[in-house]
Amino acid sequence: MKKVTLILVAILFAVTGILAQVPNQFKYQAVLRNADGTIIAEESVIIDISILESDLVTSVFDETHTVTTTAQGLINLNIGSVEDLSVIDWTADDYFIEITVNGTIMGTSQLLSVPYALLSETARTSADWTADVDTLYSAVDSTLVIKNGKIGIGTTDPEGELELKNGQIRINNSSYSRIEYYINGLDNWTTGTRTDDDYYIWRGVGSSGNVLIPTGNTGIGTVTPNTKLEVTGEITANSQNSFRQVHGDYGVIHRIDNNAYYLLSTNAEDQYGMWNDFRPLVYNIINGNISLGQAVYANNSNHFVGIGLGNNNPAYPLDVVGNVNTTGSYLTNGSDFAEYFINEEELISGDIAGINLETGKVRKYQIGDELVGIVSNDAGYVGNNALDRENDFDYTLVGLSGQLEFDESQVIIENRVVKTIDGVKIGVLLANGKIFIR
Repeated sequence: MKKVTLILVAILFAVTGILAQVPNQFKYQAVLRNADGTIIAEESVIIDISILESDLVTSVFDETHTVTTTAQGLINLNIGSVEDLSVIDWTADDYFIEITVNGTIMGTSQLLSVPYALLSETARTSADWTADVDTLYSAVDSTLVIKNGKIGIGTTDPEGELELKNGQIRINNSSYSRIEYYINGLDNWTTGTRTDDDYYIWRGVGSSGNVLIPTGNTGIGTVTPNTKLEVTGEITANSQNSFRQVHGDYGVIHRIDNNAYYLLSTNAEDQYGMWNDFRPLVYNIINGNISLGQAVYANNSNHFVGIGLGNNNPAYPLDVVGNVNTTGSYLTNGSDFAEYFINEEELISGDIAGINLETGKVRKYQIGDELVGIVSNDAGYVGNNALDRENDFDYTLVGLSGQLEFDESQVIIENRVVKTIDGVKIGVLLANGKIFIR
């Protein structure tokens, strides 16, 4: 025999009719579940009803119902439809109802009120209620009615099973107050408060769900929100990926990882996925340093992140269109000023460069050439630069001034004066082994 549990312990009374012929019945509804909490759906069960005197032993009424539960485990009984309830003198004692399901006593509870029509078949009025053709009115409040099986509070024409108009519903519990919502008896949602006075919206135990506000704005700390979510106060996100903004095919992620804050982005059409290798902004939380335009070069990928000032498509880590004004020193690891020249042969760093007066192109210095400078790969400043010129083999970067490394086999050195092979002065040999030219 299955062990069952009565989930709905409240007895729902409703007079089935208040006419000349009083049916002497009242309704009883309950949801049946197994001991593990699962609903007993679409099964035949035997329900024994007993009405006991206050000694909880003497029975004044007994009847048996064989019913089939609904898909939601619900049973509906008309108590008095099998046996005659009129044998009970409701004024003689306090009475209790005992429910037995498939031979198992589920519980006993006091009948705290009795429908008007069962208390007196001959009276149409009492100190508390007044009966009409299809409506039961409260004598205390004429807008409290039971009409066609529907309860109205503040209205005499309820449209729902329970309708409250121009009033409030108060649920008062010392520890836990809530309202549960079911769809077909499953996947219940609950709203309510707990002892900490917070308000909760959650889904049934062991499951998860979303809180949906399909229309309108939500305000926290404000009663007049102007956007979908408006918060007056501080917002805390205890997560590494604390905020994601999505539009079109891309997503932007704000992330805190260990000691740094990152502004990250996703790949195209993966706006809800992981971030890519770009690191346009990194803020070091410990020392306050900000790094702009980083890229993570992973799996031989050719990612490039640049910062453009006056330029939406930077080709370099910092690409500026316009003048740059600085107050203070400009620091660079490079040691010379250089420019690009069209070459007529491949040159390497340290070569003495000269211009072939017949072609106007630079080459390794030969007698009769116009001296230009020294081929450099460590320039601090580069003039006449253009996009991808540094990767163009038709151009050579030649240092024109500063301290440069050189190929000693291509020069003559006399008393630290460095000359070409035909005696043209290039510059002065420094203690660090480089030539200073100007």
